[in-house]
Amino acid sequence: MSVSRLENDQSDYSEAIEWRHDFHAHPELAYQEHRTSDLVAKRLTSFGLDIETGIGGTGVVATLRGRLGDGPTVGLRTELDALPILENSGVSYISTNKGCMHACGHDGHAAIMLETARRLAAAPDFAGTVHFIFQPAEENGGGAKAMLDDGFMDRFPCDSFWALHNWPGLPVGTIAARAGEMTAACDNFDIVVDGFGGHAGLPHLSIDPIAAASQFITNLYGQLARRVNAVEGGLCSVTRFDSGSAYNVVPNQARLAGTVRALYEPARALIEDTLKSQAKATEIATGTKFNVDYEVCYPISYNDADATDIALECARTLVGDDHVVAGIAPTMGTEDFAYFLQERPGCLVLFGQGEGEAPAKLHTPEYDFNDRLIPVAVQYWLTLVDRLLGSKNDQ
Repeated sequence: MSVSRLENDQSDYSEAIEWRHDFHAHPELAYQEHRTSDLVAKRLTSFGLDIETGIGGTGVVATLRGRLGDGPTVGLRTELDALPILENSGVSYISTNKGCMHACGHDGHAAIMLETARRLAAAPDFAGTVHFIFQPAEENGGGAKAMLDDGFMDRFPCDSFWALHNWPGLPVGTIAARAGEMTAACDNFDIVVDGFGGHAGLPHLSIDPIAAASQFITNLYGQLARRVNAVEGGLCSVTRFDSGSAYNVVPNQARLAGTVRALYEPARALIEDTLKSQAKATEIATGTKFNVDYEVCYPISYNDADATDIALECARTLVGDDHVVAGIAPTMGTEDFAYFLQERPGCLVLFGQGEGEAPAKLHTPEYDFNDRLIPVAVQYWLTLVDRLLGSKNDQ
């Protein structure tokens, strides 16, 4: 089937598009996806699937067993949550929950998975089992880990896990993946810098936490540039700096926060060590006290090599060689699908969200999911299930 036909074939997917618009208009933050998960559960039930709800908080899992007998069990995973962003997309179905929006496309991903489940349930011509995983709290909430901690692998054992994500900048109809590191690890840090406040006209009688925090940031960035190998994929960004409340007062305290991203564990460890050692050095140099709270968060997403070959094989079958990007560069964004990939092999693939016609980037107020990729993504899932469990399954 041609890419142009796939991306323009909206009539057969009109209901999935309606679901997507409804999800978009009613976004919910991590672990608050009650309306979303309720709608998902009702629709999955209407398709005749066995479902369980409340997994990891607000997660939903639907199970479909093929009518051709026993075989492997695969987990297809999607997300439910939105982001705390005030939407400025201008679409007719704009968020009705002010200050919350689907700025990452989870509304589209969930609709794609629902349409896939409906089509497979209508004709389960495969040998094995599919678990459709609707995960809460992907955005900084660790929802995948919460589901696993809730006994997911005992309740829904899978042989492999699979996921997709839309990607602005790639043309619609393009499918991309790489074996190995696909998305970066993420750690977060909070730092409280205690000084000694006083009159801004007499700074020599104070210990200025703003000056100390500024020195720390400058030295930290300089040290990282010299200590971390640039090709090992690591970075540290201070993203928050709060201090003071008056023009003429040196405050007692400053607060910093930020994030660490890395594609390799040695770089991740080195950045943490550099941050903490630079905090200690700044303490000594300035007479302040640095209290560092460093939180290890999401792991690196590793696409299994064999699974990636299968995913790209399915992509080529669907859209042709010219629309497949094998070995795409990894991203410093994070993805808590990594927790599932720590349990079993699998692959995360990227789907073109569009060039030009959909320029807004992920996590921006102007973003809106491109409905044109819904048919492409649904057909990818169907092709993958057929490859893993159906007539082309050689396992």
